[in-house]
Amino acid sequence: MRFQDLKVGDVLLPKRAKVPKKVVRLNYRRYNGQTTDQIDSVTLEPMESWRGVTYNAKSSYSNNLYQGDFADFKYDGNVNEEKKEADMSKLFKVIGEEVYGIHIGTNTAGELVLEIRGDANNAIKAFKKDVLEEVKPYTVKLVAMGSGENPRHVTVEKGKLSKQDVIIWQQRVWVVVELDTKQDNCAEVTEKNAKRLVVGDL
Repeated sequence: MRFQDLKVGDVLLPKRAKVPKKVVRLNYRRYNGQTTDQIDSVTLEPMESWRGVTYNAKSSYSNNLYQGDFADFKYDGNVNEEKKEADMSKLFKVIGEEVYGIHIGTNTAGELVLEIRGDANNAIKAFKKDVLEEVKPYTVKLVAMGSGENPRHVTVEKGKLSKQDVIIWQQRVWVVVELDTKQDNCAEVTEKNAKRLVVGDL
């Protein structure tokens, strides 16, 4: 990957740090008042999670990366491409039935093509979108106490947290304000990385 080939969504891993950074803006060089097609720098932002791993993004910072410093990073893919791949493996349920399937494509009629789970013959069937619902992980919404931190949605085992529960996670105190928020790509809260106050461990 060359510096001039970078795109918004590309992820770079700093060789001397552990937090991956995502390209969020391409800054083009100007010449005689005109914008050229040459990238002068790219703006990077630290990522909270990437390839299934959660990072302490607060320990890093946003910055502009110039070509002279590009050698300090290694290219690790594009979040948009990974999201597209993830979309193709989404699990859907037929509404009103206990039929589940993995999305493997879309046919010419615009129907979703699913590989049916639990079928001994690995049946492939097509369904209209309005008869399907996506099966999402169980997520809850957290609000940090007294820090001004933005609300966060996190994945948690269903039944482990209740509304108004207080937990310590990522060195902050959070309150559960909403259950079953059905969000994608959320960090996971478990008994290994968090503590629930008053009630005890998660």
